[in-house]
Amino acid sequence: VGAQPRLAAEERLALLDHSGAALQEEHLCTQGKGLLFPIVEKGQQEAASALFGRAAELAPGYSCGFAGAGHSLAPQALLTPDAHGSAALLEQALVMAGRAQALAPKDGWAISAVAWASFANGDYEKAGELSKLSEQLSPRDGNVLDFHGAISVLTGDYAEARRATDPSRERDTSGLSHANRNVYGVASFHA
Repeated sequence: VGAQPRLAAEERLALLDHSGAALQEEHLCTQGKGLLFPIVEKGQQEAASALFGRAAELAPGYSCGFAGAGHSLAPQALLTPDAHGSAALLEQALVMAGRAQALAPKDGWAISAVAWASFANGDYEKAGELSKLSEQLSPRDGNVLDFHGAISVLTGDYAEARRATDPSRERDTSGLSHANRNVYGVASFHA
């Protein structure tokens, strides 16, 4: 049995630093996702943006922080009464979501961010198309399904919103509380 190659001290530190950053990025993303609903709570959106921004800073090669920032900045743009401030937040949401998509073009969470930012930008057709794609890419992701349901409700596709947020649908929640029951109730009322 031959000896295992040993890593140089610098390589071990770089690997540890990279792994630690990736782990912290994932933890920050999970915390941020827990703040995204209710959508109209601007303070929660701001806190989520801070967490996602830090995650993106720590691990710029991973999409979760950028996608989360796109998800949290978009409603802030809609909730900001100042036109200049609103436009700046919307631009940030579009840039962050675009960065997430560039890093992970087949990840439902990243595509959901582009859909949500597109909705905030008034491009409802694009939002609906990308939202459906995000659900196809990540059909069990509770976060993706919540945003798909919200976009569907807000664009008047109540049947799709009910399907996406049906409480009996199997979903990964990562231990987070999700908005699917609220979205399902609104969609059922309007359907």
